[in-house]
Amino acid sequence: MIATMSGFDGRVERSRLEIFCQPGRRVDHPILPRAARICPARGERHFEADPQKVQRIDTPREKCLFCGGKHPSVLAFVDRRMETVIPDEEGSFRVAETWLKGRDRSRIQTYYELTSQLQQYNDISASHLVRVFWNLTPAVVSTEEACFVSAVHPTYHDDDLSTIWPAVPAAMVRSWQLVETWAVSKGMTAVSFINGGRRSPSGQSVACPHGQTYVVQQSPTLFKAIRAYRNAQWEGNCPICMGALDPNLLVWTDDSGAIDLVADPAPIHNWSLLVLPRRHGSLLASVDPVAFGAAIQTAVKAWRGIFTVEPALNVLIRSGEDVGHVFAELVPRTETNVLAGFELDTQDHVITVPPEFVAEKCKAAIGQPGWSGH
Repeated sequence: MIATMSGFDGRVERSRLEIFCQPGRRVDHPILPRAARICPARGERHFEADPQKVQRIDTPREKCLFCGGKHPSVLAFVDRRMETVIPDEEGSFRVAETWLKGRDRSRIQTYYELTSQLQQYNDISASHLVRVFWNLTPAVVSTEEACFVSAVHPTYHDDDLSTIWPAVPAAMVRSWQLVETWAVSKGMTAVSFINGGRRSPSGQSVACPHGQTYVVQQSPTLFKAIRAYRNAQWEGNCPICMGALDPNLLVWTDDSGAIDLVADPAPIHNWSLLVLPRRHGSLLASVDPVAFGAAIQTAVKAWRGIFTVEPALNVLIRSGEDVGHVFAELVPRTETNVLAGFELDTQDHVITVPPEFVAEKCKAAIGQPGWSGH
């Protein structure tokens, strides 16, 4: 084996000149327990297949279950004044209790049929921007947990996140704040997100723009890891408040100066961005929903300007005591930058577009001048 190893080592060294070796750099994320290898040269590698064309989900409004009110009872809605309203309606609950008697509750189709009975009670008035109801097929591991949908008014069914009326993303954030407050009152953790872009790689299955919130009993594994990472790397201090992120990565700041949009320094996908509130707070309830929603929409506008279309995307909200400082990670699901063997094996991510380049291009895409600092 020693002789074999010597021969192998010699061949390795002599053949180095045969490869296109342009070393990048390894970056540890200041907030999340992960690292990225920024290797632009990797993006020039040979591909033997064109990226699969992902079909856009374009279910018309008249066939949309959400827009038609064919879903579980509306629990709350956010109106145009950004106020949360609890409906004064109980007929849907009585109908559901009566209709389900004697029916097979082990069949999902039973519950889809029930939505036809509830449709008449799910009033969707012109004042509603976003309404909250149960996800019909919740991914829960106990009956105490919950999964909710925050769906937009049917008026906005055909709109993309980048072009929708700005009050709608703000109302979406407001609905998440409501659910988070409820979750905290139950001693649980809220996990809010958007699977968007009207394309399946994001996980989106219904065309109508919507967000979701899972309410879970145990703090998610990543959230607990964020706390441990903060304790180990920052002695329990907040890396965001300590200015751990490179100011050159800043893309945009809202008019009030409350929210920054920055290029992710160690992303899991090319072109990823972070939404960072400047004021410290662990819960989403601590942010201005208008400013936070504007930051999310601005990010997607930048991607649209760069890619010419709105890509499949995920908006990932991180909040709670384990997270420490609420923030959002925004990930475009581009076809050529996917989690492959190395990423899944190591949790280090190979990135071919440097974050500094992302910040520059995103600023240009939204017409944002350079940042002058806090």
